Amino acid sequence: MTNEVLAKTEWRSYFKRYDEILAGTEVRIEVASPALGDQVLVERAALLGLTYEAREDVLSIVASNHSHIVKQPREISVHEVDGRLQAMRILDQEGRQQILTFFERHGRS
Repeated sequence: MTNEVLAKTEWRSYFKRYDEILAGTEVRIEVASPALGDQVLVERAALLGLTYEAREDVLSIVASNHSHIVKQPREISVHEVDGRLQAMRILDQEGRQQILTFFERHGRS
């Protein structure tokens, strides 16, 4: 089990690699902010894409029923177990945390 804060220079390549690896998984998207508390945006939906565009400094999370954009993320940390990404925390410019939790899709072996 490892927790790691990713260097910003690694973001694009990390997401490119995991966008392919995570195909077919499900994601839960939660936003936690001191002002608004915790809000679940997506309870559990198929993950369709996870990309970081350095030029625009934007992280895009696309699920089957929702798209979520994080502009100018400040920090991204990942939680892996046995080399498999389990969760991710993205801290944005306003201090909100976007928490992604990844699940094996129902019916997959």
